[in-house]
Amino acid sequence: MAREGAHLLYLDLSDSNSIREFVSRVLSQTGKVDVLVNNAGYGLYCAMEDVPLEEARQQFEVKLFGLAQMIKEVLPAMRAQRSGRIINVGSIGGKVWSFLGSW
Repeated sequence: MAREGAHLLYLDLSDSNSIREFVSRVLSQTGKVDVLVNNAGYGLYCAMEDVPLEEARQQFEVKLFGLAQMIKEVLPAMRAQRSGRIINVGSIGGKVWSFLGSW
């Protein structure tokens, strides 16, 4: 992948330190952030009462708070460079019913 210009980096969207380290590494390697695409998420398909609340909280950490922290971490660089785009990809799950998709 490096031959094509891709660089793989570790990122855990439920871990604030991982997010900070990721953005810091990107900025140190490239000097800027042109685009942030927030497209992470996963589903918990089970009866509502069978999903432990800790698993539901983890889902919100990734889908909501991870997204928000990624934005907060890249915005200062984008403001400084006076350019950049943030694209947040949502889920159809909020509009369409899914069997056992309560979370």
